[in-house]
Amino acid sequence: MKISECTLSKETQDLLYRYFAATANLYGVIEIGKLLKIYNSQNEPVSEEDFLSFVENMNFKGKYFCVFNQDDIYDDGSETPALEQEILAEYLYFFEFDDDSLDKYEMLKYRQIGKKFCVLDKEQFLRYEDDCYFKKTPDFLEMRSFLRNETGLSKDDADD
Repeated sequence: MKISECTLSKETQDLLYRYFAATANLYGVIEIGKLLKIYNSQNEPVSEEDFLSFVENMNFKGKYFCVFNQDDIYDDGSETPALEQEILAEYLYFFEFDDDSLDKYEMLKYRQIGKKFCVLDKEQFLRYEDDCYFKKTPDFLEMRSFLRNETGLSKDDADD
């Protein structure tokens, strides 16, 4: 059931889709309420009502993430508040949520406990929209240099 028709501009909706993709790729799993806070801290804020309407009306076709409602798996009689639903990266569910996916999901959630929550600036954050993006750290650059010099690999092959 749809909450209401999404009234956000196409530009805002496109940017929100970019944020959802970047969030899934960067964190793997995150509550949508946290994404709303990140988005609103870096852009013209959207209301909770407009954001939830957008989420309810999202088209996931061709996307590498989904919005996950824990009530679908854990039937304990309670209802998960809308902003506590989670964005899941595709590798955590791969089109079906089975026992293996549930194990991956629960392990990632467990590993996040007690970790500091990192929020990058907007430009860096949106680089993660590309699911192949990774930060090229000094260690990475040193390893790439070694692979290119010692094995003759091309830059692209060494990157891979």
